[in-house]
Amino acid sequence: MKKILFDLNNKNILITGGSGFLGSQIVEAFLNEGANVIIIDLKKPIKKTSALFFKSNITKEKDLLK
Repeated sequence: MKKILFDLNNKNILITGGSGFLGSQIVEAFLNEGANVIIIDLKKPIKKTSALFFKSNITKEKDLLK
């Protein structure tokens, strides 16, 4: 039986840099635990995912205010 450390069902998770290899693994882990995941990155995810994706550069304030 799988040990549950946190209940992530219907929790909202924001991941910056979630489109690369490591980031996509983190996104999938949260999705597998039932979380709602939002990715903010400069490029589209490398793998197809059910997470919401927004293209933005978080280091530039004007990109965040769109």
